[in-house]
Amino acid sequence: MASLGSFATTLLSGRALGITRVHGQEQEVTLGGRRVTLVPLYHPAAALYTPTMLDVLERDVARLGELLGADRAARGDSPRSPVADPLRAPVVVGAGDRRPIQLGLF
Repeated sequence: MASLGSFATTLLSGRALGITRVHGQEQEVTLGGRRVTLVPLYHPAAALYTPTMLDVLERDVARLGELLGADRAARGDSPRSPVADPLRAPVVVGAGDRRPIQLGLF
């Protein structure tokens, strides 16, 4: 699980350490009675104010994919079967059908 920014990290971890101090450091936390790995990341809005943060965010997002794959392998999970893509389902808006558009982060 990833937290985006200081507020979310504090809320989920229960510790107010500041995002700069804990950025990218995996933490074991209990949420809803379940142990999960929390990876604190900078909020994407940081790249709006500090353009060099875009590189950091891209690396962080790439690392999340690696962490998820390692977590599945450690549990012995196989990749899930594909499910219906909700973005392909038509959404009725007014008189016509329109499909939602998924915006990219980068």
